[in-house]
Amino acid sequence: MEFHKIKKNTGLLLSLFMVLTGISAFSAPIRVDDAIQLAYNLKFDQAEEVLAEYRSENPADVWGDLGQVVYDFLKVKQDPGDENFNRIFSDLKTAEDKVDETDNSGGVDGTFAACFLCYYRMKSYALSERWIHTAASAVEARKLSVELLERGNFPPEMYFILGEQDYTTSLAPDYLKPLLKGLNFSPDQAEGLAGIARAAKEGGLTRYEANLMYISSCIYIEKDYDSAIRTAESFLGEFPGNLSVRFFYIDLLLRTGRLSEAEKLLSFYETAPGSGELAGKWLPRYIQMTGNLCNALGDYNSAVELYRESLSFDEISGYTASEINLEMGKLLDITGRRQEAIAAYKACYQGDGFTLHKDEAKELKKDAYSADRGSY
Repeated sequence: MEFHKIKKNTGLLLSLFMVLTGISAFSAPIRVDDAIQLAYNLKFDQAEEVLAEYRSENPADVWGDLGQVVYDFLKVKQDPGDENFNRIFSDLKTAEDKVDETDNSGGVDGTFAACFLCYYRMKSYALSERWIHTAASAVEARKLSVELLERGNFPPEMYFILGEQDYTTSLAPDYLKPLLKGLNFSPDQAEGLAGIARAAKEGGLTRYEANLMYISSCIYIEKDYDSAIRTAESFLGEFPGNLSVRFFYIDLLLRTGRLSEAEKLLSFYETAPGSGELAGKWLPRYIQMTGNLCNALGDYNSAVELYRESLSFDEISGYTASEINLEMGKLLDITGRRQEAIAAYKACYQGDGFTLHKDEAKELKKDAYSADRGSY
């Protein structure tokens, strides 16, 4: 599949050739990449030391600033508190000022750097639920992406930026798609996922986030569990400390009937809630997975109670809450608690989850879930 149908662009072909042969000027310096790898294993103190040393030794190199923004983004995903949000927006401004002042610094194309930073500004606004700013930054990132394509510049990071935007906009309601196309977006689920998959293999600073998104999409949207398992196992081989993928993997084991393996992995966390390892959003995620295990074992009442407990945490993400409410509604229907099920479905489609989950919840609010078992 040709990504964005731009195969006739000879400048692009040259750029792709440079990427594939490893001679691209857009490859992230290895020490910046080292810092991001440490951060994805949740070794934030070590990652910050590497970044600080690199930026001190290379003050004019924009790659250090790009790496700092990715690091900040990981921190705010782990702990969406005011301090971390203030830091990422401050570092974004610092990096954007440097790009404006020193175009092509460190071999980084100025338009690419501006696009990269605009994209992470968009993601940061989304995490802070500042939706008007999120939309404006998304449009600006897309505009810069199109400019790069027209010039024939296509660093590997762009596979993720474009692929993620193509994929997520493809999931938007149909009535919004003409508007999105008018703003230079290209809603295309298959092509977007192909871009994300390619970024997961070839990208630099975005390779890790592309892997996470690819696994998540394969589980919750594509239902391609085989691809998700292969990618998760490969990722965990390199990043065993990454909690996002560890919980994705447990969920995959449950969805594919490997209950004893999932239970064994979950048992590792039986003492963890008191140890601090599962602080913030990870504790409700652990409780959700324990509920999913009960769901898979047919203990629906226990699963519902665990789902309710997970939803009680302020740190829970909107997507996770939406998914839990949908699953809980199904179990409430199965156990004959129709009014409670309707309330759960309503909470699902009024939340911040995926459109396909919201659509399913709306249908189930009208017509009760009819299966005699849960989804696991």
